[in-house]
Amino acid sequence: MSIIQGAELYPRLIAPVYEDDKDTQTSADAYISGAYNGAFTYYFCKTLRDVQGVITRAELLKRMRASLKHEGYDQIPQLECPAAAKKKKLLE
Repeated sequence: MSIIQGAELYPRLIAPVYEDDKDTQTSADAYISGAYNGAFTYYFCKTLRDVQGVITRAELLKRMRASLKHEGYDQIPQLECPAAAKKKKLLE
């Protein structure tokens, strides 16, 4: 059962899932800001700090993708959840 199918059956039990890349890609570890980090995790946290946690799930995904691309990473983060859930604030 996919996450989307599960959400249709159990809408209150399924949480949105961010993935660091597409199934056909590998994750990137990098030396960023003086420390070793996972690129996805670094830009996920940086974006949340920049907006003080007030952001929609879809906008967070968009900004992380833009940051990774701008910094030269090939990975493309994914968000698995129903379309309506993407419009909600991250912490709703």
